Amino acid sequence: MAVSRVGWWMRCFGASTDKRQYAYANSPHIRKLDRGQLPRNRKADKTPTATSVRYRDEHGKKCWHGTAELKHTETYPSDFGASVAALYDELKSTACGCPALPAKLPSALEVFEEHPEILALFAGADLDAVYIYLRGCKYLCIPAVWKEHFPVKVAGSPGGSRKRARESPNSRKGRRSSPGKAPVSRKVP
Repeated sequence: MAVSRVGWWMRCFGASTDKRQYAYANSPHIRKLDRGQLPRNRKADKTPTATSVRYRDEHGKKCWHGTAELKHTETYPSDFGASVAALYDELKSTACGCPALPAKLPSALEVFEEHPEILALFAGADLDAVYIYLRGCKYLCIPAVWKEHFPVKVAGSPGGSRKRARESPNSRKGRRSSPGKAPVSRKVP
């Protein structure tokens, strides 16, 4: 698969700074973003913007930090967005190596069930702490079709059983919110 590389100057698209940008794509049409070298008259049109301050610290080390003007370079000019939008159909039609999506996409559960190695990956990644944390989330809603795939209890989990995960919030009324801890009573003066 051929990969096309392009570089352009953001000032050519109306940005306040020169800011050189690069892109890689699997379509040669991406090269249309390159408007050539930055002309001298474009450089003279706008006053230079200092986006950073460079200095040497007390040990002689070269240092720099960004100025408030650096924040303005984070957003792309609308002229650039319009250029990319104009190229969109050409980029899409000539892109090489884009896999076609099947007519019917399988659900996440079907993909999960198709690959039994996912369980081995879960065990190998040692995600027990993450799982325990997620099971303890107050507003976590696990779809009913997924619940049978989650372990009933994980080592180190403080009472994290599947039974509690299946209960509705209304059936838990009257229970303490944290198991094993006595309710705190406060005296009002």
